[in-house]
Amino acid sequence: MVRYVTCSLMVITLVFSLSAAAQTTLDQLVTIERQQQLGLDRLTAQERAGVTRLLEEVYQDGINEGQSMSCEQGARGPQNPRNPSTVSSTIVGEFKGWQGNTVVRLANGQVWQQEKGQYYIHYAYQPAVFIYRVDGRYKMDVDGVDTAVWVRPLQ
Repeated sequence: MVRYVTCSLMVITLVFSLSAAAQTTLDQLVTIERQQQLGLDRLTAQERAGVTRLLEEVYQDGINEGQSMSCEQGARGPQNPRNPSTVSSTIVGEFKGWQGNTVVRLANGQVWQQEKGQYYIHYAYQPAVFIYRVDGRYKMDVDGVDTAVWVRPLQ
């Protein structure tokens, strides 16, 4: 099963580039509201920079670990998504969470789309997924995400 790296202390919005030219700030990684909940808003500038570096390292470690694993690992399951009872595979590339109508491409070639407008921020590189049928519909569990979401097959 593809392993993922996540920071269990906070939900991270990872919309940044790790290029040397761009200086990432804690505000780009964690919402102000979440910073206040965690007490990060009371840190000194030096402490905030240290937390930012830690989050960048965790992000890069996740990318490195995912890239070192085969994209085909966990890519088994039925090839026709119209009538499977279950599907086990991995997401191709980065998964940044559920954004209301997220489209997910799996390593087995299947493409699924989120049905309901749930929002959940979670970063993982090539996480394992398990899709199962419930009353004629499908739910998808993504490794590391607490809640399964309703999905439908696109191909």
